[in-house]
Amino acid sequence: FPTRRSSDLETDPTITYKARGGNWYVTSGIKNGNVYYKKKFFGTKVYASLYFAYPVRDRENYDWINAVLDAHFISEDRD
Repeated sequence: FPTRRSSDLETDPTITYKARGGNWYVTSGIKNGNVYYKKKFFGTKVYASLYFAYPVRDRENYDWINAVLDAHFISEDRD
């Protein structure tokens, strides 16, 4: 990861979940009344980002979508 992004992962108080792999990271949390899910890939050939947000009040209608998005948003670009 670029240094700035790694630092953001440690200091953003809205993050309630974070995970990291060799060339990707995921964060999610609640900000301004919305649940958000963010996944980013950093590779030698590809930089890709996914962002999904929805109102907290609609959580039971949308939470399941995060798992589907995560399962299909993958990168073949390996470091």
